[in-house]
Amino acid sequence: MYFKGWLKPPVTKQTVLSEKYVSKDALFLRGMEFDRWIDYTNGSARSNGFSEGDLIENPAYVIESILRDWVFCERNRRIDSTSATNKAILSGAVNGLGLLSGVDDYYNNAIWYNHTTGHKTYISDYNGSTKEVTLASADGSGLMAAGDYISVTNIQGDNLIDTTSFDAVGNSTNGTRDGYLLAASIKDFQSPRAIIDEICNNFLLFVFKSGLKYKTATLEKKATADGTLTNPLKMNGVPQIFTWLTGLSDYYSDFSFKHFNEHARNEYLHTMQCSANGSTDGLGTTYEGYCKTANEQYRQGVRKYERDFAYIYNGMDSLPSTDTTMHAVAKLLIKFYTRLRLMVDFYGDFKNHMKYEVGDQLKINYAGAIPTGLNNSAFFLVTGKTIETVNGIPTVRLILMETFEL
Repeated sequence: MYFKGWLKPPVTKQTVLSEKYVSKDALFLRGMEFDRWIDYTNGSARSNGFSEGDLIENPAYVIESILRDWVFCERNRRIDSTSATNKAILSGAVNGLGLLSGVDDYYNNAIWYNHTTGHKTYISDYNGSTKEVTLASADGSGLMAAGDYISVTNIQGDNLIDTTSFDAVGNSTNGTRDGYLLAASIKDFQSPRAIIDEICNNFLLFVFKSGLKYKTATLEKKATADGTLTNPLKMNGVPQIFTWLTGLSDYYSDFSFKHFNEHARNEYLHTMQCSANGSTDGLGTTYEGYCKTANEQYRQGVRKYERDFAYIYNGMDSLPSTDTTMHAVAKLLIKFYTRLRLMVDFYGDFKNHMKYEVGDQLKINYAGAIPTGLNNSAFFLVTGKTIETVNGIPTVRLILMETFEL
């Protein structure tokens, strides 16, 4: 879970200052809860095993919440007038601080918070010319009034989030990060980008934009490939597909993972370790074997990989369990870093290859360049995509990296 404070949501710097927040109040922190967007996308049902009001602990959904609840928002808006318990105008003509968009329906399905009355609902309709919102549920007893302070979150969220990709990672049935728990205290003001970057680093995720929408993906092999590359362009008769192995500096054979951070002392209370000579916390002979194989195969001496995991708190508290979030992440990292991986630079025609994007996983069926054991069987993750002109012809260039399986 991640923490947002004991004040009524959404917490802003202004409300923290006005409520005279002090360090002892950290005892009252609680986890962020899912809002309506986890159940609905553009008004249609969304299925992922979670519901509004559930605690957000999965890292993929924490990222989605940061985007919807803290980035796609307008805060400290003020009501100019009301015509009913579910209608308000926020043009800025009377009290300033009006809504920013003049486009009809722009705020539909966005979450509405009235900081003055404490009422929370969502916007069901918006008139861009008058900047009048219609609320899905009335602010009871006529409490809503001119001058009330409003925050609106999840603005255009359904048009800016690729829910399919987030649910593929986080859903509670077969998500690639199902059961992974994020736990950290955010004690200082940080940018959303910095927090998302740290989450991605801790949980081996990456977030990117596809068109207008944010997507997320993982490094390990999917169940089904997104396509197959078969026909690279040729220049002077030479196929434009090039391969190489990651360097010897990119593998490791000794691992140390610090987690369970005690924020008061700023110390990590537990370290999970694995090498050819043994391991802790039940990682066991399988993962020790990967370390041993790396040593024997590449013969570069012991290469140590160390990382701190600020957002992973469990492990020590549940020993001797071998099924915590830190165990899962450790196994992913050990499997990934104990061998070199094939990289591919592929040029394809615009018509057949423009559809592929960063995050897709593709097979490559081209025996002239791909080793027999990988040709048309291994999955390659698209890590880069550019549009280039070759001999005056628009060309799609894909950079791909061999994925892995647990």
